Amino acid sequence: MCFIKSEGMQFLLREGRLAMGCMDTYLVWRLTGGQMHLTEASSASSTGLYNPFVGGWGTTILKLIGFPLGVLPDVVDPSGVGQLGDVSEEVFGFPLKIGAVVCGLMICLRISPYCSYLSWPIRRPQHSERHAWEEWVD
Repeated sequence: MCFIKSEGMQFLLREGRLAMGCMDTYLVWRLTGGQMHLTEASSASSTGLYNPFVGGWGTTILKLIGFPLGVLPDVVDPSGVGQLGDVSEEVFGFPLKIGAVVCGLMICLRISPYCSYLSWPIRRPQHSERHAWEEWVD
């Protein structure tokens, strides 16, 4: 039994083209042009699939629910790596090192409307939709 029910996702899984992760995984993947598929422990633990006691994905729970381990990102310690990767020159027009990714859910929700260069399908809220407390940010 496989946890992934969608036929499209099953096809991508069979082709070896399915990848999953957290917001930091997506950001690093997009910024590196799809070269890096990783996350860090605090983000991984938010999935409920990471076992912080062994420092890796919880293989027992993954086997129980039939979730393929191969689609999950590598879990790295950013303080030990030094750098997570290089931003593709196509993103900013010059090379840039990724030293860390601070990507909690609340910060992602706050900055995501401004990240159109990453091709996120999120639009910037109109002035009438914004809250008074947001005005100080602009």
